[in-house]
Formats: sequence, C-alpha cells, structure tokens
Amino acid sequence: MAAAASQDPPATQTFTLQPGDYVTHEIGTFATPSEGLRLAHVDPVGKDERCRRSGRTYLCGHYAWQSWNNLLATSPLSCRRIAPASGRISCTLADGTDLAAWLLRSGWARTAPDAPDTYRQIEAEARAKAIGIFSKP
Repeated sequence: MAAAASQDPPATQTFTLQPGDYVTHEIGTFATPSEGLRLAHVDPVGKDERCRRSGRTYLCGHYAWQSWNNLLATSPLSCRRIAPASGRISCTLADGTDLAAWLLRSGWARTAPDAPDTYRQIEAEARAKAIGIFSKP
C-alpha cells in the first residue's frame, strides 16, 4: 500500500479512507500517521498462517493476504468507529461490501467474542462450505 496521508480520521464520526491514506501490514488492520485501526468483530488469519486441506499443509494466510490487498486496491473505505479508545472500526467498500463480513464469508477470519449474531451466521456458512481456513483437513 502507499504511504499514509498526514490527516487521521475523526474520533467519533464516519470517515473515509482512500487507498493511499493508510498502510495495512496485517489483514484487518489499517495504520494512519498517528494511530492503528482494526476491524471490529473479527479475528483475521495471519499472513503466515498455515492450514490443512486434503491432507496437505498450505499457506492459507498468503492467499488471504493476496485477496485482502486485491480487495482494498482501488476502493475508498467508509468507516466508523465502534470503540474509539481501542481503534476498532467497521468499514465498507464503495459498493457497500462490509469488510468484516467479506473476511468471514471468504473464510479468512473467525468471529471475535463480541461479534453480533449476523457475523456468527456468516462464519457458520463459511464453515459449512469448507471455505478458506475452514477447509476440510
């Protein structure tokens, strides 16, 4: 991702992050010049996470990282703070795609303990379809 811009998002309102306004070093995180932001309600896979599928180990984190970067490459993000003190946010793409739901639907995240039931249902569907990290060993 490109270098971060010089202005951080406001603390209490909806804000927009353009593709060049932040840096992401891990799936589900965004770094602005003075703070780190993290998607709420999900625990994304790490870039180096390994998974098993059909009896073989593969770098599922690598595939998740590629998918994440492709998703964020050109669309601005509309975000709002969920827990301002912790930097936890909820974001959607310009087309309305909820980033946390996309990670869960793609099998690249697990729901966090505080996740709403709608996110738990999306994870359950990914598990049932054996997608991403939920592939059958």
